[in-house]
Amino acid sequence: MNCTARRFVDLAVASVTKQLGLTGVNEDAIDSELSYHFDPGYSFGEPAAVEEECSEDQLSHCADAVASLVSLDGLGEFLVDALEHGVASPKPERLSRLGWSSAANALLSTKVTGGGAVELGGGSGAGFQVICEDRGIATLGGGGGGGAFGWIEDHLGYLGARPVAKNETVGGGAGGGMQLFFPANVTGRPWEADHWISWGSGGGHGCGSCKAGDTFCEDSPLRITCGAKMD
Repeated sequence: MNCTARRFVDLAVASVTKQLGLTGVNEDAIDSELSYHFDPGYSFGEPAAVEEECSEDQLSHCADAVASLVSLDGLGEFLVDALEHGVASPKPERLSRLGWSSAANALLSTKVTGGGAVELGGGSGAGFQVICEDRGIATLGGGGGGGAFGWIEDHLGYLGARPVAKNETVGGGAGGGMQLFFPANVTGRPWEADHWISWGSGGGHGCGSCKAGDTFCEDSPLRITCGAKMD
């Protein structure tokens, strides 16, 4: 979590500096001040005899999944891309790392064998603002999460994963958005502008096990349905 949070901060600062450079500002003359707040959150549970029920390989596998669910891997790239292009692009290959792929890998991976039960969940989020004098000119934020319940079992994998069993559930998703403000007179000086225009964009992506009665999903090879939404 700490490593991906620091990368998120680095990406945000680098992107804002780049945008300032495109407006003609001398990047070497930029005097920046950075404040960083990290809230680890809290978790409650009863670790009842897990060592007796799970193998060392299974414990390591679940620990990796939980660590991935609380990381910010991919969020910084998603928000920076939205800032630089003016529109959110919720590509699954980027956002799935914030929720779905971690939850799915915990339950459906064919690399870990055995009969241990697994129940886990987690999520994370972050954002940043760009403020000029006393006016906010950009606000961006997002996050993701996921969870899984089922059993680590021996299955014949299909494309590196196994189908979701009828008594199992897994799901996850991620998304984010932004709001930008700019002077109505695009050729004027921003600090002298009286009228401003706002622009927003957002989107998200998620996947999950089949809902009851969804025969199309239940007949699919992995019993999973996915979707994405954007402006």
